[in-house]
Amino acid sequence: MPNWAEGVLKVRGTKQDIRKFLIEGLEALPSMSGEMARMMGKEVEIPNVKIEEDEWDFNMYSPYGFYVKGTRRAFIEGHIQWYFNDSHLEVLTINSFKQAWGVDAIEFA
Repeated sequence: MPNWAEGVLKVRGTKQDIRKFLIEGLEALPSMSGEMARMMGKEVEIPNVKIEEDEWDFNMYSPYGFYVKGTRRAFIEGHIQWYFNDSHLEVLTINSFKQAWGVDAIEFA
């Protein structure tokens, strides 16, 4: 079993860039039993991601959390809530970030 690096993930950029990261850079996780089946080579249905967005905030829900695409075992537990500051550069703070072993910054660049 790996050690876990846990903490806060901050994503900085324009509103459009952060939105693109959330929609294209995250993948919904299957249930734990689904993940075990996938590891055994079986095809598993990935849960749908629910997105709610208005002019003030962006909410993204998945029942089992998210995997950060392009990383080695980086995960976000729970759902993501992002409230816009209405500034040129925005900051999204995700408090439920975990990655096995350690965080490799190059994967996130």
